Order: sequence, then C-alpha cells, then structure tokens
Amino acid sequence: RALWMNPENPSAYAGLSLALFNAYEDCKQAPAMMQEAITIYPIWHTYYDQLYILNSRCKLSNSQLKKDYKKMFNDDLEKSIKTKY
Repeated sequence: RALWMNPENPSAYAGLSLALFNAYEDCKQAPAMMQEAITIYPIWHTYYDQLYILNSRCKLSNSQLKKDYKKMFNDDLEKSIKTKY
C-alpha cells in the first residue's frame, strides 16, 4: 500500500523486498526491490547491507554491489557488514 501512495518511497521497496524474501524466498523480486530502494536513496548504508545479505542467500553476485558501495562511501562493504553484524 505504501507504494500505491508514494512510488518514490525507498523504505516501501526495502520492506517489500524483505517481505518477499522472508515469506517466499523470492530470489528474483526481493533483490530487485532492494536495488530499487538503493536507486531512489543511494546514501542509505542499510539498503546495501540488506541487498548484500539477500544476494548472498540467493547465491547471486555481489561484485557490482561492492563496487557501487566503494564508489559511494569509499569503504569496503564486506568489512563494513562484519563490523555491524
């Protein structure tokens, strides 16, 4: 419903992403929805963390995500995740 009200709400895409994965283990739409959240709001670290974890659980590549994270934050995504979780 949040997307119906505001299709530019990155949190709605992130929430939908996690719901799709948790309920259905949807490895096609869940990462795509999280990527959309990043596209809309690229400065939110948590979206990158969540997409990294989704990609890992779905056995998808994280190479481009790590490059994008390095470019955006000048930091290593894997190292950042290990310090947080």
